[in-house]
Amino acid sequence: MRIESIESLSGEVSDDNFVLRQRFCSSGQRLRDSVVAASGILLALPIAAIVADSDARSLVRDMIVSDPVAIGLIGLCAVLAAAAMVIGLAGLARPDLTRRTVAVDPDGVVVEDIIGRRAQRWREAISAYRGVRHKVSTTSSGARHVLMLEHETPARTVHLAFEPYISQAHVIQTADRFGLPVLEPLILPQSSIWRRLLSQFGIAHGAGGRAARKEDLARA
Repeated sequence: MRIESIESLSGEVSDDNFVLRQRFCSSGQRLRDSVVAASGILLALPIAAIVADSDARSLVRDMIVSDPVAIGLIGLCAVLAAAAMVIGLAGLARPDLTRRTVAVDPDGVVVEDIIGRRAQRWREAISAYRGVRHKVSTTSSGARHVLMLEHETPARTVHLAFEPYISQAHVIQTADRFGLPVLEPLILPQSSIWRRLLSQFGIAHGAGGRAARKEDLARA
């Protein structure tokens, strides 16, 4: 299971018991998996042609002695092609989380996930969460702010808000409400692939996070 990005989030966070309904979009990840798999297939085609042709196989056997460097490069291409196909096809076969219903009460979080065509239900105590994290990402349509209860298992991280702007005061208020610490914010520029990857593992960006926090405090 994977979560690519939030498409929509609805519900009211106004009392001790509330329900949120979320939809997730994984089209970007599926496109990347398709490109990786297709690249592996294209890279494998010349190697497959060599294997299928007897004259080419004979030439390759002669090159083992006469040009071992070229044989090494062919072998490397074969390994890369196989790895790209396996990674891409495995990604395409992996089920995606498409919808999530989150019910929060003073005792914990009850979640029903729709993964592929199957429903899975799980519960987690509030005390099991690391804290409340504020994540800001830049998209072509502007900044997107996400407020979440962060769990050490990414799939159990719960998104509480998805807005054009969330103030630091609101982050602190939410953390106090659940009795959890405020975690270092994540600032994810659209152009930084590495920072997007880091966000999947819950790694904060110190300098960017501190700058964003100062800006939020000023605006709050």
